[in-house]
Amino acid sequence: MDFDTRVNRISTLIAAAGGRIETRKKLHKLAFLCQSAGDDLSQDFDFDLYEVTSPSLSADVEKALSVGSLSLGKEDDVLLLEVSREFKPDTDLLKRAGYSLVNELKDRSLPMLEVLSTIVYLNSVGYAGNLLGTKLLELKGQHKQALEEAVDLAKRYFGIECQLPAVSAGR
Repeated sequence: MDFDTRVNRISTLIAAAGGRIETRKKLHKLAFLCQSAGDDLSQDFDFDLYEVTSPSLSADVEKALSVGSLSLGKEDDVLLLEVSREFKPDTDLLKRAGYSLVNELKDRSLPMLEVLSTIVYLNSVGYAGNLLGTKLLELKGQHKQALEEAVDLAKRYFGIECQLPAVSAGR
């Protein structure tokens, strides 16, 4: 897929999220989930430093910012990644599963998206059931408030069964 097509897909993803995304980290999580739901963004994702990231997505965003396809805005001291005003998203793309999922998840917290993307990634490399839940707790136990919601969403949107181990009261 060429650069213009990749940027069009990234811009469509941002449009599906309401036209802007608060942080680049959130963009990475939503892009990974969009692509995992079946919509090709032609990005390569890795699990690096306890989170899903994409060097190719970072490079495409930087280039898109430099040529004006994407812009940085600011609201309440938060930098926003926005699509250019001239961009008109492909309405057929917006109806597809991955972009619809982005629209569903756009207002979820970054910790919840981080946990959900970790579940989907771990499942894609062979973790399942109890083993997936144990590894998830090891990697994302600090996000206790997001674990159950992310497990529910993983099952609902991706059909992934993740069984969290019982945590003793002393922990």
